[in-house]
Amino acid sequence: MKPFHPREKPEINLTKTEKKQLIPTLFLLLPALISCGCSSVFQQSVHYAHLDKDYLLRPGTQIEIGSVTNETEHDFDLDVEQMLTDALTKKLRKEGLLWEEGNSAKLTLDAQIIDYKKGSAFQRWLWPGWGKTDLIVHCNLKDENKTVGTLQAKGSVAWGGGFTIGAWRDIFDGVAKKVVRDLRKKLKSSSS
Repeated sequence: MKPFHPREKPEINLTKTEKKQLIPTLFLLLPALISCGCSSVFQQSVHYAHLDKDYLLRPGTQIEIGSVTNETEHDFDLDVEQMLTDALTKKLRKEGLLWEEGNSAKLTLDAQIIDYKKGSAFQRWLWPGWGKTDLIVHCNLKDENKTVGTLQAKGSVAWGGGFTIGAWRDIFDGVAKKVVRDLRKKLKSSSS
């Protein structure tokens, strides 16, 4: 075989026997490549919570969901505010932190969607990082009109295939779970 210049395409001359062996090998590798692309899911999350040191938390305090707003400067074909409200409500209820009418001790959680990208599972399958699904949420925790704490959470699905098809929806649950988990830890550490 003669050496080739990097800008030239190398010539690949396969014999008939080599071509016959190559086709079954490709068919054996194809399912492996597809399954790797479909089963690889990577959800990255970054989150923090801060509660003012001077704030005295009343025992049995629960959380009421206040305003949920879209601060991304984009309009979506989805009701992102309602999706986040539903996810936060579900997670707070599961943890026993959702304020119900009649309970006196409550804090209000106002949430802002800072960034949201719907992404594409097909694009992620073709090239990791392309078609990434992102969600960043910032929350203020208020007692009456005074902000007594802040929380922020980011979720990201950067690669994967078929198993990440609903990531545009599931990312709201993932981010809400981080917010509520951090909130529960802060409430527990402040009351003890």
